Amino acid sequence: MLEGARPLPRPLLEGPFELTLTTEASTKGWGAFSAQGAIRGVWSLQERLLHINLLELRAIKLALQGLVPLNPLGVSIMVQSDNRKAVAYVNHRGGTGSKGLCLEALDLWSCALVHKVRILAVHVPEEANELADSLSRQRLSLATVQLKSALFQLIESRL
Repeated sequence: MLEGARPLPRPLLEGPFELTLTTEASTKGWGAFSAQGAIRGVWSLQERLLHINLLELRAIKLALQGLVPLNPLGVSIMVQSDNRKAVAYVNHRGGTGSKGLCLEALDLWSCALVHKVRILAVHVPEEANELADSLSRQRLSLATVQLKSALFQLIESRL
């Protein structure tokens, strides 16, 4: 766990965690990294207009969607984010303060339930989240975009 990271009160599950995923969003895009590698993407013009809390939660969802198929069913994942609102919506599996955040959290958890993934989100200080932050701000060149080989093989096997 990154220095200074701490779960919100009453965590949904206890460690040890098989995977730690650190995420970040900016108005340009999103990024995440784990021991399995890094993943990132850019927001559409419509998404760039969304509130940063929603972008942070969407970054967690997209990172999990990219990572979950590479892991066995039932993997336990610690998600690290510097956005307290996103952490709360993940850990509470939704909320009442924002319909958009609630729907995004429910979408994230529906993916997690299909793969039997256990998730705990923890808050990390912004200064401890530099790698994911840089991934979220980099411009993507279509010439350098590629799928991880395991993900490509998984997609190919389902065709």
